[in-house]
Amino acid sequence: MKKFLLTSTRLQGIDIILLAIRLWFGIIMIKNGKYIFEKNELPFFQNWFGNELHFPAPKLMFYLAKRSEFVGGGYLQLLVFLPE
Repeated sequence: MKKFLLTSTRLQGIDIILLAIRLWFGIIMIKNGKYIFEKNELPFFQNWFGNELHFPAPKLMFYLAKRSEFVGGGYLQLLVFLPE
């Protein structure tokens, strides 16, 4: 039978530290990725991706980057419930 992280009886110090890091990092990624829903931030990121970093299609890069941060942070939060 597989044990899940939150129901395991053998949590050790390193497991708790890694759990805290994963939760913290996931929260930070979601917080930074939420700008995809705020349209007033779009001109700043278009200028940054287009003029300063010289990426092609800066608007597309904005949506790809922020979506990756937002969804990736959510996945990090959900990974807590996967089996060990």
